[in-house]
Amino acid sequence: MHSLRSRRPTPIFVLAAALLAGCEDGLAELTAPSLEPSAATAAATPELILSNFENGGLGGWQSWTAGRATVALKVVSPGAAGSRYSLQAKYTAPSTALVQKELSSPADWRIYSGLEFHVNGRGTGNTIRFEIKDNGTSTGTAEIFEYQFKDDFTGWKHFSLGWDSFKRRADWQPTGAPNDGFNRGAIWGYRFSPLSGSGTFAVDELKLTLVVNVEPAPVPAPAPAPVPPVLPTPPAVCDASGAVRLVNVATASQLNNALANAQPGDFIRLADGTYSGTFTTRASGTAASRITLCGSSLAVLRGASLSGGHGLQVIGSYWDLEGFTVSNSLSGVVITSGNYNVLDGLTVEGIGQEAVSFEIFSSYNVIQNSRIRNTGLHIAEYGEGVYIGSYRGTWAAKTGGRPDASDYNRVINNVFGPDVRSEHVDVKEGTTGGIISGNTFNGAGMVRSQSWVDSWVELKGNGYTVSANTGTGTPNDGFQAFVELTGWGQNNTFTGNKSDLGGAAGYAIRITAPANIVRCDNSVVNGGVVTNIACQ
Repeated sequence: MHSLRSRRPTPIFVLAAALLAGCEDGLAELTAPSLEPSAATAAATPELILSNFENGGLGGWQSWTAGRATVALKVVSPGAAGSRYSLQAKYTAPSTALVQKELSSPADWRIYSGLEFHVNGRGTGNTIRFEIKDNGTSTGTAEIFEYQFKDDFTGWKHFSLGWDSFKRRADWQPTGAPNDGFNRGAIWGYRFSPLSGSGTFAVDELKLTLVVNVEPAPVPAPAPAPVPPVLPTPPAVCDASGAVRLVNVATASQLNNALANAQPGDFIRLADGTYSGTFTTRASGTAASRITLCGSSLAVLRGASLSGGHGLQVIGSYWDLEGFTVSNSLSGVVITSGNYNVLDGLTVEGIGQEAVSFEIFSSYNVIQNSRIRNTGLHIAEYGEGVYIGSYRGTWAAKTGGRPDASDYNRVINNVFGPDVRSEHVDVKEGTTGGIISGNTFNGAGMVRSQSWVDSWVELKGNGYTVSANTGTGTPNDGFQAFVELTGWGQNNTFTGNKSDLGGAAGYAIRITAPANIVRCDNSVVNGGVVTNIACQ
């Protein structure tokens, strides 16, 4: 468990306090004697936050599509009304495209008078439907009520809706859905659904309110006249709309040139193909004008050797790295002294050591919706999936002896394995405040060539949240928190994680450092027990 690595190659929503027991994402399941809030209740609970993404995670939101529709979700900055983060959806909607949150048990909204949310529009003119699932016996049989609005605005818009703004959806209801009115006594979920077209929007600050200034509900547009069926074209990869400058590349030389000369607002688009070499950039975007490097998974950055070099190193900030593949290098993607970078939808595979690293004071970065597999082909025990910070034995060379404060990095909704030969996420001492949430860990192919390779997540930093992850198969434990250096490995919280130990005799969550919290909603099957400390 103790990763004593003496060498390293140098190269988020805040939940409202649960008002009553039995809540999900701060959403209390309240019981009221009548449909109207009492004066006492109104004084005590003027509003209740459903989602505001301030912990940097998706907070249980998911996408669902049918046919050729696509939806890509990511948490972006800034949010609405001065908040740090919001949830962005990039979509193409020739058929059903949903951005949704479903509840594991129904919530009672009857004491509330309405609902508010903020939407960051792009002026596409597309109609977006907001739906609430009410009553029924499950999320799949609930009655659907809708409110429609047009994305005919740019920037943040505040919606404050009374319940009379919602109408029963007339064009479709699930099989078995009741038809008993919008009583709000058993809410199973809510979702945004673009009805057609393509574009991007963001949402933030969803909350229930007791008193709302009701905006008049728009009159739903009449259903379009039937038209002959047309086969939709495949969704475009790497939509560069809004870019200051589009740079198309198709060769390694062109890619090197684009990286060397990148400017804020650039959109570097990779054609499908193999880009051989080691790629580095020292450019930075800005908070208002990020730089994007985007390609499909068939655009492959292929290194020269599994025993040397990196696939892509970003020594800069405000980059979006989207969609492409990195393979055949000692290290995959390395963020060095870089902040506010987003790695989204990448494939990193066939790597000599670790797949992704955030090092040397790299903070507020995100890796999400990515696939990491087949690492450690050169040295198995150094084949981590994601590596945050630096081992203390390298601080003299890397950070002038200071702790490598690579803080507030997020690992969200990724798929790890098989054949990630070492820890899937290795969080080093000296780092603080990150989030590891919604990931899937497949421990098949882990190689216990050293004693420390014995868990999916090895946590030696402080103040991390580890939530809603699912793991299968491990040499010993699922998750660990321990002291590698005095003062570190503490004040971390584990909640909602599901572990299948595959017959191993360890713990789902092994804690050997002080002041850590294991919530009682974690679970384990096929070996071991949940934790070695009392849950809370």
